[in-house]
Amino acid sequence: MSAYIVDRETIRYMVQSGIEAGFQHHLGRKMRWYHDGASHWLDDRNATEVGQMLWDENIASVAYRYPDSIPEGLPGPVSDSGYSYFHEDIAVGYRWDPVQILKAADCYQYQSCEHPGWWNSSAREFIDVLRRLAWTKVAGYEDAEWGHPHWMNVFSPTA
Repeated sequence: MSAYIVDRETIRYMVQSGIEAGFQHHLGRKMRWYHDGASHWLDDRNATEVGQMLWDENIASVAYRYPDSIPEGLPGPVSDSGYSYFHEDIAVGYRWDPVQILKAADCYQYQSCEHPGWWNSSAREFIDVLRRLAWTKVAGYEDAEWGHPHWMNVFSPTA
């Protein structure tokens, strides 16, 4: 099996991480991404819609990969509510963990990039922004030099 539909909790984790990204990076503003010339955003009010968009893109990818399967027969978990997403905040235990966010984004993209529409999708733009925001919170990122490390200056020729 080369692609599967991710579970509801993977979508929930990425959406919650996107909501938290607004607080982490924008002092309480919303996470934003651009697609088809329009600005999109994520906060508590549209978390269900964004989560459904992510899941729909994943389902489209897996359905493209396995065109002879019915939706209920696609690889991955199916719950009683099918593939209908409703976002609930992760109230207990959520922690901004940039490495885990990067790994979840990689997992999601791997499962969602099987169809030709992936590269021009809003879901890919969302994942790209989430990744960029997570990278800036990896331990040591803030302390690293902007550009080359200054120790290289000792090797630069003098004029």
